[in-house]
Amino acid sequence: MTMTAAIAAERPSSLARATNTPGLTPEQVEFFEENGFLGPLTLCTPEEMAELREWVREKDFATRKSPIYGLGPFGRCLRDWHLVYRPLHWLAVHPVLAAAIGSIYGPDLLLWRTTFFVKPPGALPVAWHQDLGFPGHRLTPALNPIKNISAWISIDTADTENGCVWVVPKTHKQKLEARMSKTSENEAGLFGRRYKVEYKVDTSTAVPMICQPGQYFLFSESALHGSTRNPTNRRRDALSLRITTPDVKVYEGQTVDGQGFPLEKWGCLLLSGKDRFGYNKIIDPQFVE
Repeated sequence: MTMTAAIAAERPSSLARATNTPGLTPEQVEFFEENGFLGPLTLCTPEEMAELREWVREKDFATRKSPIYGLGPFGRCLRDWHLVYRPLHWLAVHPVLAAAIGSIYGPDLLLWRTTFFVKPPGALPVAWHQDLGFPGHRLTPALNPIKNISAWISIDTADTENGCVWVVPKTHKQKLEARMSKTSENEAGLFGRRYKVEYKVDTSTAVPMICQPGQYFLFSESALHGSTRNPTNRRRDALSLRITTPDVKVYEGQTVDGQGFPLEKWGCLLLSGKDRFGYNKIIDPQFVE
């Protein structure tokens, strides 16, 4: 069964095959803990991702009004479509992801954000940065304490030619010296903003995360990463999942997040295990057919 055919069915074939999914090997867990990232790993087939890619682009998520956030504070919304669209929800709750991240964090996992990263031909680079507390322009942290693993899933081929992500190993263990500054006209800022964070760190050891459609990599919130520009005629789109554990308070005391997104209709999904703390708003997806 393909991803498109599964829209009218219970779940896509890759999920049906993934019962009793094994997690990471001890060697993979050790590599992640030592370097702050791991990958590429395989989530689904290129054929399944090709159909998801077609479905996403047909729905034009980059400019469409979100049932969760409207158009958002930036005039478009690339966030949390897993809460309203079945194919994205299926991908986000894939047992392969839960098993992999559960090997690091344990069985109790919360999915608190998904984000599309759209990189069309001609797109500028994204400057080096750490995700850390995921603050927006109001500098309000999303997580307390800061604890997150991101799964970056390739929708298109991501390579060194079209602007793949690069990760600097072991930076998640370092206290990096940094200062914030404005960018020049042709300089990379953080996700369209006119500022950058300059880090005093050797980035010559950075590793390119070359992924085929359906592959993904994991990285810690403290791992320094960024991406180069896309001078090709190929897109480099991706979906990022951000996962924490129920002992972390997400958007504590906030009705609007650090970037100005309203949180009234937002909520975490219990990706696996149990919520033994009750700190967070847990919701079921509200699918729009």
